[in-house]
Amino acid sequence: MKVDILGKHTVIVGKRGCGKSNLFQYITSQDKYRNTLVWDINHEHENADRILPDHRKGEELREEFGEAVHRMVTGNKRELRPDILAVEEANRVAPNSGKTPEPWIDLVDRGRHYGTGTLAIARRPAQLDTDTVELADNMFVFRVRGKNDVSRLNREADGLGDAAAKLDRHECILLPDFGDWVKLDKVPEMDTTGEL
Repeated sequence: MKVDILGKHTVIVGKRGCGKSNLFQYITSQDKYRNTLVWDINHEHENADRILPDHRKGEELREEFGEAVHRMVTGNKRELRPDILAVEEANRVAPNSGKTPEPWIDLVDRGRHYGTGTLAIARRPAQLDTDTVELADNMFVFRVRGKNDVSRLNREADGLGDAAAKLDRHECILLPDFGDWVKLDKVPEMDTTGEL
C-alpha cells in the first residue's frame, strides 16, 4: 500500500523499540521527503535538517516550539518552508492536557494551506492532544500495551488498539483517513543514519 504524507498530517505511535524511528528514517530517506525539518528533542537525527530545542519539557518547551513553528512555517515565505515538519516526542509539545501551542494546532488543522505536512511521533497515543490524533490523515500504529493507549486507539477505529497490542517488533498498522485499518509488512530496519 502506498502512502503519501506530503501536505498531510501523519501520526506515528508505539512503544520504545517497536520501529517508530525506523519508519521515520525510512520515510525521510525517500527523495520526495528530503525537505523535512525535524524537531529533534532527543538529538538523534544527525543527518536531518533539524531544530535542537533548548528545553526538553514543560511550558518553556511549548513556547520554544510555538516560536519555531511560526518562524519556520506559518510566518515564513512559502518557498522557504519545509515540506514536512516532523516532531519527535510530540506528546511533549501537544499534550492531552490542553496546553498545545496554537501554531501547532493551526499547522495540523490547516497545514495544506501552508504547503507543509506534519509528522507527529510519540510513544503513547493517550498522551497526545485530541486534535493531533483525530485530525490525522494517516496514523501508523506500532505495538502499544497500556490500557489507556489501547482504549484510545479503539476509539479511533474498532479493534485498532486490541490489534496493536498484539503486534511484534517492527510490525505496524496503518489507519488511513478513508478506509479500514490494515496491518503492514514489517518496517525495514535502518540505522540512525537512515541507511538500510
